[in-house]
Parts: sequence; C-alpha cells; structure tokens
Amino acid sequence: MTLDLEAKSPEEIAVLQRLIDRLKSIKEDPKLEVVIQYLDKEQWLSLGVIIFSQYYDTVKWMSDSLAAHCSSEVVGLYAGAGKSRLYQSGNSVNIEREALKRMVIRN
Repeated sequence: MTLDLEAKSPEEIAVLQRLIDRLKSIKEDPKLEVVIQYLDKEQWLSLGVIIFSQYYDTVKWMSDSLAAHCSSEVVGLYAGAGKSRLYQSGNSVNIEREALKRMVIRN
C-alpha cells in the first residue's frame, strides 16, 4: 500500500518517518500469534473455531494467514456480498454463505 502524504514541516516529516520505520520493523502480528497459540497449543482447532471481525479486510487477511498456517485444515471465510471463501489444500474458492454455514454446524 502506498500513501501520498504531504508533510508541512521537518517535525512532521520526522514523525512520519519514525512511524514508517516502526511499521516496517513489525514482523509478526500479535493478534494472529494469539489465535495460532489457541489453535495449536490450547488445541482449539479440534473443536472448530469461528473468528469474527467487523472489517472484511481484517478477516480476509486472518483467513489467508490461517489457511497458510493450517494448510491441512479447511478454513472458511463467512462474509457478505458474495465475498465468502473456502480455503482448502492451498486453494481458495468462492462459496455461498449458507453452504459454508452448513459445513460448520455440527449435529
């Protein structure tokens, strides 16, 4: 992602540069690390897991990351406006929300 910003002063430029440097230094997302800890170490994966987010971009990124981390597992992304996806064996395909819901609900 690229942003076009116009800094008005040397102080603003310095603050923005520190922010950019800090963001570039972050190698792991702490939220993803916590989710992976619960899935792996706490063995929640065997129970089935649903992760909610208010923002599509967040849950899409989380789904992509979890699908890569848990490549032998099926990961579903339940979203509106035809954005639901099913991740399986390294592939990702669109899926209807109702079909995804039926896959998750256990009797």
